[in-house]
Amino acid sequence: MILGFTFSLVPQLKTNFIDGAGSTQFIARLSMPASTTFEDQDKAANDLEQKIMDVDGVTVVQSTVGSAADGRVAFGAAASGISITVQVDEKVDVETVKAEVLELDVPKDSDLTVSSGAGFGSSETIDIEVASSDNELLQEAVDTLTAEMETVPNTSGVTSTLDADERVLEIIVDREKAAALGFSETQVIGIVASQLRPSPLGRVSIEGEDASVYVAGANVPESIAEIKALVIPSFTGLVRLDSIASVNEVLKPTSITSKEGSRTAKVSIAPEGDDLGAITLDITTKLDAIELPAGVTATIGGAAADQAESFEQLGLALLAAIAIVYVVMVATFGSLIQPLLLLVSIPFAATGALGLLLLTDTPLGVPALIGMLMLIGIVVTNAIVLIDLVNQYRKEGRSVEDSLVSGARQRLRPILMTALATIFALTPMAMGLTGNSGFISQPLAIVVIGGLFSSTLLTLILVPTLYWLVEGRKERKAIRIARREAKAAKKAEKKQAKADGKVAVAAPVAVATESAKPEPVAAETPQVVEAPAVIEELTEDALADAIADTFTPAQPAETPNLSWSITQDEVELDSEATMQWSESKTDTAPIAAIQPEESLDFLTSENPIVAEPSAKDLKAQRKAEKAELKAQKKAAKNSRHSGD
Repeated sequence: MILGFTFSLVPQLKTNFIDGAGSTQFIARLSMPASTTFEDQDKAANDLEQKIMDVDGVTVVQSTVGSAADGRVAFGAAASGISITVQVDEKVDVETVKAEVLELDVPKDSDLTVSSGAGFGSSETIDIEVASSDNELLQEAVDTLTAEMETVPNTSGVTSTLDADERVLEIIVDREKAAALGFSETQVIGIVASQLRPSPLGRVSIEGEDASVYVAGANVPESIAEIKALVIPSFTGLVRLDSIASVNEVLKPTSITSKEGSRTAKVSIAPEGDDLGAITLDITTKLDAIELPAGVTATIGGAAADQAESFEQLGLALLAAIAIVYVVMVATFGSLIQPLLLLVSIPFAATGALGLLLLTDTPLGVPALIGMLMLIGIVVTNAIVLIDLVNQYRKEGRSVEDSLVSGARQRLRPILMTALATIFALTPMAMGLTGNSGFISQPLAIVVIGGLFSSTLLTLILVPTLYWLVEGRKERKAIRIARREAKAAKKAEKKQAKADGKVAVAAPVAVATESAKPEPVAAETPQVVEAPAVIEELTEDALADAIADTFTPAQPAETPNLSWSITQDEVELDSEATMQWSESKTDTAPIAAIQPEESLDFLTSENPIVAEPSAKDLKAQRKAEKAELKAQKKAAKNSRHSGD
């Protein structure tokens, strides 16, 4: 039930890549048309700076106007756009300031987006990479995707690389007219370029510093009309540029990318909020519903791909950590079962970790997964110190139940002390009191605190219970056998008591019957009654049935009291010869007592007593055996040569 509750929390969690985790700054980006001049971009940046500074809670604003050739693009700067870094007061909610910045007015055909800043090597936007071999189909697909993605909730702007066109002056030379004047296409372009830009002359050293020297024309054209009126000298005279070439202002893409022989373009969606996983799911659903032209493919990348890759790698790291911990514990405990009992506490640590993330509305990202990785070692440590002491008590001869009770009592205080010390140490970081503590601060602390809290309680309850269920099997089996034997013994005692009652009732009846027949008494010698004969004659069948039903060698039936009809007279007894049986009289002379020497004849008549031979007899016997063997060999030899 607890595991089911844990798994039910996963769909309710927010997920992201690397959140600000308490950061007090964010980046606002203003994307303007590629044809915008640098002066216009600088003016727009200054206006936006002033508007952002007027927002409550903003302390510092820093602007950067970049271009595609700017090296700062690799570090997060905007290409052909404006990047503004905004620092917010620690007492102000950053998300509230972001929402106010997004509502500011921007120039026409410009887009304003905000992000927490992913840093070098990672993307801040969810990108859709579009590929096609036809430029027209590529442009059509990009336009369709851009229009559809603008309807995705929790996004602040959609841009594409095909939108980043800039104004260029296109000069197309008429080769026939240029050839008639003795010029080639390359020569015409070179002459025009030398008049539009300075020509490098060389370098000069002034006071130890080198400087480049350029030669510039006196009248540099500043408009398209002046460029068309440029004069080109030829062998026939001066010729205007527009007489041999066409000069037009057109828009061209700033960059052309290709992959595996196909033209590619990128549609970028800026996510808003901290639930990157939900936004990625909405974009994926929207992308699957769009019908792209034939031959056009679209794949999701950017921050969504970075998040999926990082989660996959950290998931493998968690599995590897669990496997390593299991191998180490197997080598330590010398058992394959007990380490599995200890690892059971790891899934239950996720119960508290995910639950606390949900309560604090903290997204599950890379910092939180790093905290999960730390929990594996922390949680198993508490279980190890408990089970190790239990095993020590069992080696001393204690039972499993006694060892568990004593071990849990002894380890309760150390486990609680270490858990509380760790929880209190991470509390300031979890509460955000450390300020801008980097990308592994608040989510990591929350995960460790929640997981340690739930795993400590379950370690003291669940692990001993599982240990008793697994390791106490032999003892429970012995207890069941002992109970079964005790029950059988009790049943046997009841049967024996019942049989004894039958014998006690039958014996007095037999005695009373026999006492009705008085035996004759001799006048001269004492009378003796043979008791066993009476018992066999009167109670043989009853005793046989009782013994067959309830025979117990350890508890024989008591012999009943019998009455003896013996009359003792004062007769002088000389020896055993004068004794006579009461039931018969004889006139024969008494037989003399058997002497001890003669009493052994009846014992040795059938089984004679063989005395142990002496050493001398044994020696003589061996000598005789050797002589007989020698005689046999000699006789055999003589028989072989008897025919010679």
